[in-house]
Amino acid sequence: MYIDWTPDYAIGVARIDEQHQQLIAMINALYEKIGPDVSSSATWALLDGFNRYAESHFATEERIALDAGVPMAELNAHKQEHQAYRDRMGIFQHAFAQNEKRAPVQLMAFLSSWWLSHILVRDKELGRLINERQAHG
Repeated sequence: MYIDWTPDYAIGVARIDEQHQQLIAMINALYEKIGPDVSSSATWALLDGFNRYAESHFATEERIALDAGVPMAELNAHKQEHQAYRDRMGIFQHAFAQNEKRAPVQLMAFLSSWWLSHILVRDKELGRLINERQAHG
């Protein structure tokens, strides 16, 4: 699913918002390149850069939250969601290694829905907490 970035996706933390915009642009680029005629091995190779950027984003997001003084319970829950994403991507990597035909389409559906949900729910709350703490601190 192609995603048009809108201001509704902004969480109010400039560095994180910039990275989210980049992630959405990368998902859109993958969406244009990945299809039923692309082999699983080629698809996974296309995802390598996206996966590296996602990992960098997770580290940045967690560091900003920690530096802002977001409560550890909230930060740990956020980290667990990031780990669940990694776990799911590992399942996809296995599916691609097995050359499962539906894996590319399933992967693109997962990426679109997971990132939109994560940004609109978890990251919105994280942004609220970061901005609240920075305003008082």
